[in-house]
Amino acid sequence: TTVKTYGKASGLFPKNTRILDVGAGLGLGADEMRKNGHSVDTVEPLSARWSSSTPRTFETIDQATEKYPGIVNFSVLNVVEPKLRDQIVDGIGQRLADGGTAYITARTRSDVEGAKNKRPANEAGGYWIKKSGGDVYQKGFSTPELVGYVQTRLGDQFKVKPASGL
Repeated sequence: TTVKTYGKASGLFPKNTRILDVGAGLGLGADEMRKNGHSVDTVEPLSARWSSSTPRTFETIDQATEKYPGIVNFSVLNVVEPKLRDQIVDGIGQRLADGGTAYITARTRSDVEGAKNKRPANEAGGYWIKKSGGDVYQKGFSTPELVGYVQTRLGDQFKVKPASGL
């Protein structure tokens, strides 16, 4: 679960920040940020396991039209294939307000490479991992690789650097 990561991230934003949670999963992380005084909109395409008492705000990032001073995307980029990953990062860049901050995390390469029942995907470091519900995509990132990828997608108008404490 990433709820602890959301709790840590809550303290990195100024109080009462309007935040967009891209890839909100169960919605529990957004709930954690709300408990810490933030206003949170969520993007989550998969509703089957939604557990938050607050309804999802958006099913896709394209439905969010305003700019947000804070955006979070925790352990999502590692579970989506390259084309969708590009769309997510591009969407984050389009929805981040001037002077805003986005926090993005992904599983590490060693986490993903240590998985059992995997077969290589068409992307370096990417795998299809057999689960009981079917194969799932995973790609691990080193910190420099994640920073470089996000910087390349967003361009020079964004300052991308590793965050500590998440």
